[in-house]
Amino acid sequence: SLASMSCLLIQHSFMKKMIGLYGYFLNPLLVWYLEDVEFSIRATAIGAVLLKSSLLTARHLRTFTWGRKNRMVIYYSFRNLIWTVLITWPKRVLVKQAVRLFLWQFLANIYCFIKYDPFLYPKIVLDTLLNGKNLLLCRRRTLQTYRSSFCFESLFSRLEMRHDKLTF
Repeated sequence: SLASMSCLLIQHSFMKKMIGLYGYFLNPLLVWYLEDVEFSIRATAIGAVLLKSSLLTARHLRTFTWGRKNRMVIYYSFRNLIWTVLITWPKRVLVKQAVRLFLWQFLANIYCFIKYDPFLYPKIVLDTLLNGKNLLLCRRRTLQTYRSSFCFESLFSRLEMRHDKLTF
């Protein structure tokens, strides 16, 4: 299971552990969106246990502030999803999910083309290529901290790994 940063309590000692391992708590490459997903993957991979409680309620103001269909929201959501996959997914998972990932990227490209402008998705690809060196360094650092007992696939249900139903 993954944690949402909209309401997250973290032990100080664990925060220091994350900073010691990675040099940061939240990944500075992932501004605006999906930093919570990337954090959850790294935290779980090094042995953290994420607990959820239905007793806690948080209001996520971003949705009200920026709007769900805002161009900036779409740009950073799609870009950071690609970046989170590149940084955190082990090679064997990338290979196994390659067809689905390419299909999702194709559909995201079409969506951006129709709803926003023809250059939005190519700009995401260009931004990814320009940051390739930093992304690969971050990937190397992240994957080397994964415990040998960590099963990446355990983070997601079988339905979440499917990309045949997209919600925008």
